[in-house]
Amino acid sequence: MTNNNYIIDLQLFAEKIDRDKAYALIPEDVIPGIISGVRETSVAMQLMRQLLNMSTKTAKMAVLSALPIADFVDGDAGMKVTTDAAWKDKMLVVGEIAAIIPIPEAVLDDAEYDIWAEVKPLLVESFGRVFDNQVFNGGNPKAPAEWPEGIIPMATAAGNVVTVGTGVDIAEDINQLFGMLEEDNYDVSGIAAQRNAGRPGAEIHR
Repeated sequence: MTNNNYIIDLQLFAEKIDRDKAYALIPEDVIPGIISGVRETSVAMQLMRQLLNMSTKTAKMAVLSALPIADFVDGDAGMKVTTDAAWKDKMLVVGEIAAIIPIPEAVLDDAEYDIWAEVKPLLVESFGRVFDNQVFNGGNPKAPAEWPEGIIPMATAAGNVVTVGTGVDIAEDINQLFGMLEEDNYDVSGIAAQRNAGRPGAEIHR
């Protein structure tokens, strides 16, 4: 075999190996591990209810918008209260969070430790921060346009804000915030706060 033929054969062989054919060589725990790790590092995901996995970018879900209300019957001849329940369609839109970390093969060959094991937890934390920041603060221009604003901007626009120092102490401020939530017939199911949320003048939102 001549040198020219040898080079041509190598080029043909390289063209035949694509991602689909090499997929079996990629460790299977990489992708699932990152997804499960993000659930553990994301504050928002821990407070949310997990839905079924979506097979498409969008999905429609019926959400209860009016609750049935019961009451006592006034005596034997009393009338039973008439109530109702209603549902609205809500669209779920998937937003992709991703990152590419280029690592030269020469670096991988020369490294004395598992680079992926070092990088993976940092990448998982970054995914969680990006998601949490969008859920709570909003404002990321790359997030899906169909997503609502962040929780804090929406709460601020609705006037559901208590400034730290309004009450006698932080506990009283939080109690006022819980009161706003209960006035709308909701119960507090979780709390998310920044480390400096208790400083005087800071705002807490529901």
